[in-house]
Amino acid sequence: VQPSPMDLWATTHIARVVERLRPDNPGLRALIVMSQMEARTTLSRLMPEALSELDLPVAETAVRRRSIHRHCILEGRTVFQAGRRGEAAAAEIEALIAEVFHHG
Repeated sequence: VQPSPMDLWATTHIARVVERLRPDNPGLRALIVMSQMEARTTLSRLMPEALSELDLPVAETAVRRRSIHRHCILEGRTVFQAGRRGEAAAAEIEALIAEVFHHG
C-alpha cells in the first residue's frame, strides 16, 4: 500500500475480500506492506495509524521510495544486483522476506 488516500481506500476493500474468503480458506494469511514510504511526508507518517484500523496485520518492514528501484527496473535487474547502490533497498527487501516467512 502506498501512502495515498486512494490506496488506503482500496485497502479497505481488500480487507473485506480477505474476510469473505477466510471461511472457505481458513489457512488464508494476508499482510499489508507499506511501500513507497517517504519519512518526510505527512501521509507516510500517518500510514501505520490509518492501517491499524483495518482487520489485517501490517508488516513492520516498510519499503521506502528509492530511485534505485526505478533504475534497476530500467536496467532489467534487481536491487540485489545493484552493488553498493542497492544495499539499503536490498536490506529492506530481505527484512520483508524474513518477516513474511516468519509471520503467522
